[in-house]
Amino acid sequence: MYAESPRAAHDCNILASTLMTMLQNRVENCDKFRKLQICEVGGGTGATTVQLLHVLTKLNIPFKYTFTDIGASFAAAAQKKFVPYADHMIYCVLDIEVDPLVQGFVPHSYDIVLANNVLHATINLHTTLQNISLLLKIEGFLFINEHFQPCRQYDISVGFLNGWWRFGDFRKDQNYPLVPSKVWCKLLHETGYNVVSFPNKEAKSGCIVGKKNGQYKVTIGSKIWALIGRPDEPIMACLNDKLCSIGRKVERFYTNFSNSYSSQLLAHLSKKKFDSVEGVVYIVSGPEEISSEFLTFVKCLISTRFSSKLRLYLVTSESCAAVLDDMVKNYRSATFRAVLKTIFNEHRDEVVGSCIDVATPDSETIDLLFELLWTSKVESEIVIRKRCLMVPRLIKQKVLQALVPLPEIFRVIDSGTGILDGLRMESVTEDLENGLVVTVEAVGLNFHDILVTSSLIAYPENSKHVPGMEFSGSVFYVPPALGQFYKKGDRVAGVSTEGTMKSHIIIQNSDLIIRIPEHISFEEGAGLPIAFATAYESLKVDL
Repeated sequence: MYAESPRAAHDCNILASTLMTMLQNRVENCDKFRKLQICEVGGGTGATTVQLLHVLTKLNIPFKYTFTDIGASFAAAAQKKFVPYADHMIYCVLDIEVDPLVQGFVPHSYDIVLANNVLHATINLHTTLQNISLLLKIEGFLFINEHFQPCRQYDISVGFLNGWWRFGDFRKDQNYPLVPSKVWCKLLHETGYNVVSFPNKEAKSGCIVGKKNGQYKVTIGSKIWALIGRPDEPIMACLNDKLCSIGRKVERFYTNFSNSYSSQLLAHLSKKKFDSVEGVVYIVSGPEEISSEFLTFVKCLISTRFSSKLRLYLVTSESCAAVLDDMVKNYRSATFRAVLKTIFNEHRDEVVGSCIDVATPDSETIDLLFELLWTSKVESEIVIRKRCLMVPRLIKQKVLQALVPLPEIFRVIDSGTGILDGLRMESVTEDLENGLVVTVEAVGLNFHDILVTSSLIAYPENSKHVPGMEFSGSVFYVPPALGQFYKKGDRVAGVSTEGTMKSHIIIQNSDLIIRIPEHISFEEGAGLPIAFATAYESLKVDL
């Protein structure tokens, strides 16, 4: 009903046209390879989303659109509704009145946040705008579409619901949820936004656009983060600044080993409520060795009863190799990672976190590291290299048969005595050279072999005669180039001009072998090739 009402359609059009105008002015300066990150707060039935997706598609801008609502049913319905845009969409449950970071959202991750007739329904507008600021990047845009004067349609519909009157801030004085546009502008200035677009004073409704200026310090709640590392650790200083920028309290503890940082940490936390402890980051950037102090620290943490899962992160520097040109400079600190990974596996109900290895602590690496502190999809082990995140994975893969050593190959040769009893066996080394290797089960001897062995036909000097031209057996090794045609264990028969009375034969030309079915024995298979070739040549008709 709401989605089809004329007033709702009018409000959606206003927001969509405002967004389109601003994006058109910026589209030439946008990075064509970077997706625009957009979040809609209170998406509801998706009436606004439809028009905004149309605008973004029309402008041919690469984007990722996060649809959120406080109701999980709305998010589920939207997912079915916007199937054609599946590659661009993310669906989440979000209560914008609660710190979004504790709901799994990454701070400062959106270029644009949109809210169409939603924010007036929150208890405290100041707090709501602070929460949105946590989602927006510096110089990100907030689009607010609201009614600025009493609305009779709302009064006789939602006005009879408790949610319409749930405000608990300055609006108690006026006893009405909607506020004038100038009040919205004042609120935006107070919470760190510059107002870049707003309707005229007489407008009953309209869209106000605020640009985050980054000069406002968010003060939400009393969440505490503990940072542990050396006093001169640059990563600690950078994380300290970033955590403070999102309203977190930071306590720093130094691993100078002159005193017990674990006892200091727990003594400090005991004075506070454990409910307020949100996370701990332990930084090992040098060639440090694991100590009993670290083990005591971990033991104390996992034995402490926190109200929710403790976020525990270990940051090391070049303690593992992730790419071919990686140098492991601080291999000793890898033991820290081993201990933490064990903790993550054995205490999944109490602790969640990651072991993160970095190379150089530049600004982009710090940004990626900071995002990992908040992501809801936690990996136990992560490596940051060259602006990329890498995680270990076990992949089902065929065995690299080229690494399988060939068995020792034996062959039978003619000693040149002119009698069959003169045949003898010798070991031989043959080059694989991407050939297909067959374990010989049977050999076909022909009249030619008897004549050569009996010295009735001369054999080239300085060469050894290996009897047999036909063979059968099973495939022992398949080179990658023939992997789609044969596999190890296939039953085959074939010919070779270099003799076949060998333990193994290496075939360079796959046209010289053919599969034989199960009902044909190896002995029968070894007698087929030349007989078949003779019959074929004899019956061939020249057309």
